[in-house]
Amino acid sequence: MNKSLIIGVIILLVLIIISGLIYIFLLSKYVVPLQNVNTQPPMIGGWEPWPSDTSNLRPVPAAPQTWTVNIKDFESASYGLGARIGDTVKWINSDSVPHQIIGDGFSSPILYTGDSYSFTFRTSGTFNFHCAIHPAKIGTILIRPKN
Repeated sequence: MNKSLIIGVIILLVLIIISGLIYIFLLSKYVVPLQNVNTQPPMIGGWEPWPSDTSNLRPVPAAPQTWTVNIKDFESASYGLGARIGDTVKWINSDSVPHQIIGDGFSSPILYTGDSYSFTFRTSGTFNFHCAIHPAKIGTILIRPKN
């Protein structure tokens, strides 16, 4: 076989591999993984509002807990926190742009990189929230009863 033909084929294969890697790298920032596709906003605390079988639930610690939501790379909130009445949820902006958390009964100031906002939930229920600056960024926090 012609030596220049073999070199040409090798160069073509290398270019195809490099362009594929660049394509995957660029798309990974903008494509939502299919594993969590849902028409509902993601819930902090789990996907089901209340468990159907409560026989195997463990006792809840008496002391309130603080749960951290890290705002980063424009990700929506999809954390299984297990928050209860009296617990505090703390949002920390680890993103390079400002955000402002607006929810059912709570509102943060504008959070710049490194800023945080905390809110203590006094009632159980489902609390929707969004970013006032980026309204497409939404989430839901599920606060369960203490018992």
